[in-house]
Amino acid sequence: METLTSDPTLWANSLMKTTKLFGLDGVVVGLDVTLMAEASGCPVKWEEDRPILMPLQGDLSDEPERSGRIQHALETARRLFDTCRSELACLVALTGPVTLASQLFGPEEGPERTREVKPLLVRVVEAFCATRPDVLLFLEDSPAWTGPTPAHRRIYNTLKNIASHYDVHSGLYLHGVGSQDLSGFSALDMAVYILG
Repeated sequence: METLTSDPTLWANSLMKTTKLFGLDGVVVGLDVTLMAEASGCPVKWEEDRPILMPLQGDLSDEPERSGRIQHALETARRLFDTCRSELACLVALTGPVTLASQLFGPEEGPERTREVKPLLVRVVEAFCATRPDVLLFLEDSPAWTGPTPAHRRIYNTLKNIASHYDVHSGLYLHGVGSQDLSGFSALDMAVYILG
């Protein structure tokens, strides 16, 4: 995984070959909840070829779109989407603001500090939208998050507006949320909801 996500050519080719092997209808770039935190300034330690986030030390990144493996994910998306856009659905998956804030500032402080991750996400969302995916999927895996606050809605509205400018649909993956718990999240008005 470390080698794969450090080489855009290898990453793009692997995704395309896997998609064709299984006869899938779409391809997803960036399906790793550590990518955005690493790009924001969290160091990553590799154990058994899996990325483990270390606590944030120092300031947040000024250019997250050029930091860590996210820059390779962007190049992978450019290469892959250019070649398969006409035959496959193209998706980008990024860590959502609530989960990112929890990763950067801890589970206690994170939910109250989502405003601080907004500039990071704005830069990365715009960079990925320029690759012209069909859907930009935000991954939220924050067990304490029971629904969006007005601050969360404002952040998501900004991110959706950027995506809309590029004619990209926005979606939300909610880990640990069932259909009975979806009503609060429907206020985010996403085009796609994936519950799991």
